[in-house]
Amino acid sequence: MLATILYLVLGLLVALAVIGWLLPREITVERTISVDRPSGAIFPWIANLKTWPDWTIWNKNEDPSLAYTYSGADSGLGATMSWTAKKMGDGALTINAAQSGRFIRYEMRMTGRTMVVRGNLELESAGGGATLVMWFDTVDLGGNPLKRWLGLLLKPMLARAYHRNLAGLKTAVETGRATGPGPK
Repeated sequence: MLATILYLVLGLLVALAVIGWLLPREITVERTISVDRPSGAIFPWIANLKTWPDWTIWNKNEDPSLAYTYSGADSGLGATMSWTAKKMGDGALTINAAQSGRFIRYEMRMTGRTMVVRGNLELESAGGGATLVMWFDTVDLGGNPLKRWLGLLLKPMLARAYHRNLAGLKTAVETGRATGPGPK
């Protein structure tokens, strides 16, 4: 009886590992929103990392222990924000490509983790003075099957975060006031 239970547990662990290796190594999350302003009015909000706590969920309301430091360029290519936070963890985000009024591309790394997030915020004319803002990230989960299983949970969490962030960006740009992220 005990041997049967052990074989079942071992079989289950092997099956979970094999399935984990078959899950995608990368996940991609994409969200979009239309903002009733031209791209030139939006770009400063996304290119200056010091404004991100004003319109994203990554702020002291979400994690009171959050502390940012900034280095590199003030805005755009080379701008870096690093943070420490008990709830969100520690990490750094660096803009590694930017074209005024069109896009920023960044890389984010969490301290102590091998996972790399490569992100893009792109601006495209939607006509009539409006702009379509597209936020998409690709997360490399690596070869660990457990991390690939966790990717199944990470994808919807990131999607909700980007939805709220884009709602916060829309409000900030359209009203000229940063009021934080959109509702949960």
